[in-house]
Amino acid sequence: MKHRKTANFHILFLLALYSAVLAISPAAAFAEFSINKAALLLTTQTHNEISKLKIPLKQTEFIDLEDFAMSMAAEHSFSLIISKTIHLPIKKAHGATIEEVLNSFCEDTDIGWLFDENCLYLADKNKLQTFLQDLQTIAATLPDSKTTPATFTGSFKQIDLSMLCLFLSSLSGVKIIPPSDHDISLTMKVIDFNWKKLLLAVTMLNDFKLDISDFSVFIVPRQT
Repeated sequence: MKHRKTANFHILFLLALYSAVLAISPAAAFAEFSINKAALLLTTQTHNEISKLKIPLKQTEFIDLEDFAMSMAAEHSFSLIISKTIHLPIKKAHGATIEEVLNSFCEDTDIGWLFDENCLYLADKNKLQTFLQDLQTIAATLPDSKTTPATFTGSFKQIDLSMLCLFLSSLSGVKIIPPSDHDISLTMKVIDFNWKKLLLAVTMLNDFKLDISDFSVFIVPRQT
């Protein structure tokens, strides 16, 4: 219990400090499943699991995918992780629901979207497929956290990967070492997000891989 309180204090302090510097406030959201048919053809979704994406929109035309995704995540209380390896289109997109607008934005692009456990992922279609296929296998090889539960909450228009690693290291008690010469800025909005899943999402969807030992995790660029 003492370790858990200490870890929580550290992560809240770091998060508050970083948010104050960038004038960004933490936000919230979590849980559900579905996948864009234009990205990956999965058929295990249910009506309740995709219901948030079926809610009618007041506005039916949008021009900026990132702004649209961020505003919808805030309004409808779901998490959001956006890959930095994709070029987010600025174009007219139409739709009566979130799902329809996402399909309109992603049409004729390499961008796919995934709605999994109340988190919307925007990334390259192939990377999304690999992420889904390998998530559980790789997560099982990561060291267990020294605190329970080890979950992360935060909302960031931009957060450096190195700073996120600092947060997750403090939270989990596992040493997570970012690449020394390849930092990137991430866009995300998560709440009570499992640290392992978050680490794997931001690495696998951004052309990184993990070198894992019993006590530490190194993030390295994936060689193409």
